[in-house]
Amino acid sequence: MNPAITPEPDPVESPDGVAVWPALIATLRDPSQQLNIEFGSNIAGRAALSQWYSDMQARHEDGVLKYGVPLKTNNGRSALVDAYQESLDGMVYLMQAQLDGSFDRALRALEQAGTHSDILAQWRRQTTVNARQQSFLLSLLVQAERTR
Repeated sequence: MNPAITPEPDPVESPDGVAVWPALIATLRDPSQQLNIEFGSNIAGRAALSQWYSDMQARHEDGVLKYGVPLKTNNGRSALVDAYQESLDGMVYLMQAQLDGSFDRALRALEQAGTHSDILAQWRRQTTVNARQQSFLLSLLVQAERTR
């Protein structure tokens, strides 16, 4: 079966599982976990970071409403397959934004506002892992998981 289109089973309650969204948010908020992007260096940066955390919390709550359980480890699903499928969707949505011009318009708006110039500058220097590389790496991990 093709992992790109094979649906994962609904998640099951996992009494011994770790709730993933709260763990991610706590890890990102931990000052010892240096983010690669210099968030929070100014008021606008701190506001954007605060919104990012709020968005994560909202995704957590939406998942509980949708599935009846929080996203936890050991839930009967393959996290790698889920990540791979989501990365494919993310790539196509980014391509759509590039093709319809919304990506460039949003980028220009940020540049004109000048509020996130440090983040934009660092993003432009970033050459290590992009969405395509991440998706391809996930496809390799999914293949490896399925053959073990």
